[in-house]
Amino acid sequence: MLSKFRQYFAKIVDPIAKYIAKTGVSPNTLTILGVASSTIYLVFAWYNALIYAFIMVIFAGFFDVVDGAVARLLGKTSKVGEFLDSTLDRLSDAMLITGLLFMNINNFLVISLLILSFLVSYVRAKGELLGLKMEGIGLIERAERIIFISIIVIACMVNTLVANIIALVLLVLTLLTLVNRVLFVLKALT
Repeated sequence: MLSKFRQYFAKIVDPIAKYIAKTGVSPNTLTILGVASSTIYLVFAWYNALIYAFIMVIFAGFFDVVDGAVARLLGKTSKVGEFLDSTLDRLSDAMLITGLLFMNINNFLVISLLILSFLVSYVRAKGELLGLKMEGIGLIERAERIIFISIIVIACMVNTLVANIIALVLLVLTLLTLVNRVLFVLKALT
């Protein structure tokens, strides 16, 4: 959904990406820093250091946004970079969602969210492989999931019941996105 507002976010992201591009940091390095942030988040979640876990979610989201922008600015978009980014995004997603287990989010919610998130990403990848434009299809994409996870982490600092309710909302939105994408692909292919 946020991808529909890309031109507005570009006004914020592009100057940051231009600055990073001038430093010589490669887009792949930024992708790896995103996964590193997710890994550190998982450690902080394990030790219940939630404020630090929250900060790492923000870093993971930041690196996820700027890696592609820097690649485009430097003219370094490539199939290898796309593959690496997509693969490491799934690893990052797994860590961000799994960390919720350590914050007393219901196990069923976390496992279901993990499965549905992977299916949402898979359906997008398969749809694009079949020649369909999948960006913006569905209620919630990766950026929104990261925002929701950061809100869940904050809520865990205050009230785990509220955090579980937010996780349930995220799960329902992810399920609706999956259904929406599957129906979109089926309609486009028939």
